[in-house]
Amino acid sequence: MKFKYALFSIITIVVMMLFIGCSSKSSLYDKQSNDNAHEGDNLKKTILFDASHGQTSGEADWVIDGGFSEFGDALKSNGYHITQTDGMQQLNQNTLKEVDVLVMPEANIPLKISEQQAIIEFVKNGGGIFFISNHYNGDRNFNRFDSSEVMNGYRRGAMSNPTKGMSNKEKHAEAMQDVEGVDFLHEHFGVRFRYNSLDKVQSTQIVSPDQSFGITEGVEKIEMNAGSTIAITNPDIAKGIIYPPKLSKKDAWDHAVDQGVYNDGGRDEGAMMALSVVGKGKAFFAGDSSYFEDDSPKYKREDNGREKTTYPGFNEFSHKTIAINAIKWLLSEDEYESLPENIERDKITPLLEEEEPGQGKEYDREPWGSPVKGYDWFDPKTFKKGSYLSQINNNNAQNENNNQNSDNNHNKNETYKDNNEIDRKDKDQQFNNKKYEYTLNFPFHVNTHETFEIVVYVHEGRLDDQKMQLGIENQQGKVISKFLEGNESSEASYSKEQQYKVKDGYVTQKFKIKIDDSYKGRAQIKLKSNNKVIQENYLTIH
Repeated sequence: MKFKYALFSIITIVVMMLFIGCSSKSSLYDKQSNDNAHEGDNLKKTILFDASHGQTSGEADWVIDGGFSEFGDALKSNGYHITQTDGMQQLNQNTLKEVDVLVMPEANIPLKISEQQAIIEFVKNGGGIFFISNHYNGDRNFNRFDSSEVMNGYRRGAMSNPTKGMSNKEKHAEAMQDVEGVDFLHEHFGVRFRYNSLDKVQSTQIVSPDQSFGITEGVEKIEMNAGSTIAITNPDIAKGIIYPPKLSKKDAWDHAVDQGVYNDGGRDEGAMMALSVVGKGKAFFAGDSSYFEDDSPKYKREDNGREKTTYPGFNEFSHKTIAINAIKWLLSEDEYESLPENIERDKITPLLEEEEPGQGKEYDREPWGSPVKGYDWFDPKTFKKGSYLSQINNNNAQNENNNQNSDNNHNKNETYKDNNEIDRKDKDQQFNNKKYEYTLNFPFHVNTHETFEIVVYVHEGRLDDQKMQLGIENQQGKVISKFLEGNESSEASYSKEQQYKVKDGYVTQKFKIKIDDSYKGRAQIKLKSNNKVIQENYLTIH
């Protein structure tokens, strides 16, 4: 009899536990399926990707069904439930109510004060946040805000006036309401993204797992491709976990507006990745989007409708490993008011005087270029078909654009070009500061013996006498590209430097290429003019 009562009690407890587990975390996010998810506790963990702050502007495609799809799939395969904002949702208590971790990839639209407050409350109450920034002068939507400025909380050289230099239309846009210059990350997370620009920097300067809460377990090497470092401003709550090696001027991004490298690398340069503990919650910081992106962009550029090119960085080096480890740590239930005593404290990162809020200046003209006529970064109705937000009020946008063009033509007696083109006057202004637009469209992975194409789209201002040549080099600097003329391929060489036809200020040229049979591995594409490299990128040969 006692055995029957005991068995009945055990069954009752199990049923009650199952009922409680099944009824928890019911929300709108549960409507999205995770077909690859594992069974277990991870199914109760929701990871929200922010897509409402310009994450698909310019060449960026940082959404879980686009250029961050491999990141999202990796989280799904680990059993997590993932979702993203709809591109227009603000971050607030309702948005974050059923969320465990918020991932904020390279934002290009500033956070409102109310959104910053929602993030702080979310983290202090036990949430995790994953900040992904990029290099300075990476303003993808020409609104004068780089991702480092958005996340830091203020514009470089315009802290007291976030709308400095903006048109009245921009100033009064909803996106700029409730926006103020504040030292957000420093005040609440003990860090700042620096305005340096490091390129093609590989690092093995990694702290041990017992000094990173396990985040660096299995991490051997990472590579930054045009990114920024993180300054530690409060070592009691923030710590760098990967630092750059010793650097020189050659490690600066080619288009850095200043010296690019600030403190010759090492710990004084700032961390390539860092963490912070805040209240009951945690934060993780990375200074480069290429760690986590892949080469499967889904959406077209919102300003001109062209196809995008993104970088397959997620599965390179140890990027995938550290991404998953960081998410696991952000989801862990340990609570710290500050870093535990067993964690060694970093030194405060020495900053340049111009990095201090209110002390810096904007370099050159802001923004660095002029947007396509008819494109307003704050208004999805002006976005091109096929872009992430183009479906919003698409019909109304077409009618309004037609009416606006008609009014402009009538009132000014001018004829404007199609929105896919840049007005020539705007072009000339755009390129006065020698930061010219370019695109290299190419496959990131090719096989030996395979013929493939690279399409170059470059403004004439980047070229000397409209001349250019293209080539591919292996990691030892040996040229391995063979250019096809008809059905015949040349010896391994650069393409012949020649003058190309310019149309509307741009040169567009298609090259057919094969790779020297003897090489497999990572290779570097170089575009030159007058023997000077003006653009570089990478592909992998199998």
